[in-house]
Amino acid sequence: MDEIKEIEESANSFLKNFYDTTYNDNKVLFNNMQSIYLLIIFLYYNMQELNIEKQDIQKIYYELAQAFAQKDPNDVFGKCEEYIKKYYSCFEFLKQMVVLYLNHYMLFNNKEKVLNRARELCIRIREESENPQLIKDAINLELLSLIMDNKPTEVLEILGEDVKTFSQDAELISMSFKLLGNMNKASEITQICIYHHFHKIFFL
Repeated sequence: MDEIKEIEESANSFLKNFYDTTYNDNKVLFNNMQSIYLLIIFLYYNMQELNIEKQDIQKIYYELAQAFAQKDPNDVFGKCEEYIKKYYSCFEFLKQMVVLYLNHYMLFNNKEKVLNRARELCIRIREESENPQLIKDAINLELLSLIMDNKPTEVLEILGEDVKTFSQDAELISMSFKLLGNMNKASEITQICIYHHFHKIFFL
């Protein structure tokens, strides 16, 4: 609180001096400075809210996971959404909430609602984050949620039907074909994955 008070006093002192020397010459600029001051205070308070450490993310995840095991899932979902609203600008936190939803969506009568919400968070991460690894994780989680929601066609539309390298994408493509009942294509992709895997081991 002392730090906040010092910031406010310093800003007020600056504005007063600025006002005394420029009021007669530039009243418009002074009004703009007032707006900037209010914006600085707003951002200061909100950045305190948005600042969250990795260990705090893990703590919140564990708290909510425990709650899912003991309480009504709809009540816990509401609590999750409160946290998401509070830390909406922390993409690492949003990713963990996606993982939490995917790990517990089976507890809900309306499973599609939870899976849709998980995908919404994934979309926000991949569209707004500048962290390549977070974006990649969000895409994989979004595809996994489509598999869980029994939407293999959408997965194939995103990834394509052919496998060129051994990757998690290949596993998702194979799972999609299994859900569509195309066991021959799923088996073919699995064999390609195995081939690429052994080729990588023995021919580095």
